Amino acid sequence: MSQTESQILNTFLVSPSSLQETVTLNTFVSFFPASKRSHPDIPILYRSLQAQRSALCQMVRKNIQLECKLGMQSMKVMDVEANVLEEKKEEMQEFTMKSLALPEMLKQMEEAVEKMQKEIEQLGKGCDDLLKNMKTMVSEMNDFQYGKGSLDRSETTMDGLRELIETCEELLKTCENV
Repeated sequence: MSQTESQILNTFLVSPSSLQETVTLNTFVSFFPASKRSHPDIPILYRSLQAQRSALCQMVRKNIQLECKLGMQSMKVMDVEANVLEEKKEEMQEFTMKSLALPEMLKQMEEAVEKMQKEIEQLGKGCDDLLKNMKTMVSEMNDFQYGKGSLDRSETTMDGLRELIETCEELLKTCENV
């Protein structure tokens, strides 16, 4: 994810989201019946909501940073995969172009097996890292699923959670196949 995407996400998800910017204490007090507006627990409740909202915003900032980091990593992985694919294509062309003696062919096959084993190990590590990051994101997003998160339950948030769950399931299937 580029810096611009990070700025956009922060601007729309975090910047205007502090409780003081959306609801002042006086406005919050006006939500209560007139007979209860002078109750001493109302400011305490407001501060508690402020703290919860602040923690939620901090979690969103952290998730944006994590997503930016994961986005950059996935771009690098895609570049590496493209290079590996090109190398394999070249190797295949070289292999099919010439006829080799049996000992030389066995040596090349052993080298190919070693390369494949290294690639499988790298894929396994990559899957493990992705799975770890996804589990972290899912555990942080549990508050949304159980209603402890933001008071605003927009469809966008729910769609994002559904997409995250689908991605996790696909990742698990991929890791199991490796």
